[in-house]
Amino acid sequence: MNSVSAGGGAYSTAMDLAVFGQMFLNGGIYNGVRFLSPITVKEMTRNQIPGVSSQYRDEVFSEAYWGYRWAINGTKRDGGDLFSPEAI
Repeated sequence: MNSVSAGGGAYSTAMDLAVFGQMFLNGGIYNGVRFLSPITVKEMTRNQIPGVSSQYRDEVFSEAYWGYRWAINGTKRDGGDLFSPEAI
């Protein structure tokens, strides 16, 4: 599959995605098993490209805010005004 998504087109079941998300909320642990170190989780969820702007459709953002695998809300609000700056 070709994808222009920063996530590279990760696809799975809803349950698998819920488990993956819960693992991040638990700092890299799911069901008592550590899959990622706390440092890895921190690095994957922080802005890896500070100072880089981006554009999506008709919106321009002064900061792109991308971690490893996903977008970070930061100041850009492309996910909605109800998300905190730390939302991923």
